[in-house]
Amino acid sequence: MATWTYVPEQVFVETVAVDVRRASVTPRTQVTGVTVPTAVRAFRLQYGTVTSADLSGMAAFYTARRGSWEAFSWVHPSDDRAYRVRFDGALSVSLFLPHLWRTGQDIVLEVVDE
Repeated sequence: MATWTYVPEQVFVETVAVDVRRASVTPRTQVTGVTVPTAVRAFRLQYGTVTSADLSGMAAFYTARRGSWEAFSWVHPSDDRAYRVRFDGALSVSLFLPHLWRTGQDIVLEVVDE
């Protein structure tokens, strides 16, 4: 399994909200969602500026995983624990200064399993 090795400046832990829908199938039956004790966890990674080499590596890694399709390993810098995650959203970048780039938005990693 591939590992994301780019250490972010900041990491924020999120719990992604889960909506449950209830719909009437017939007047006598109902379909409801499954209730789970925990919602999906996600990590929001913030990068300031990155070098062209790092940006190329990040883009190649993202492309190799086919965006959010394939899960990969990521080690949280604070607790040194490995998580199996996948990208949640697109990777966008913009030129900041010559040879320095800035990621457009935070990179969100959704936890697949712990």
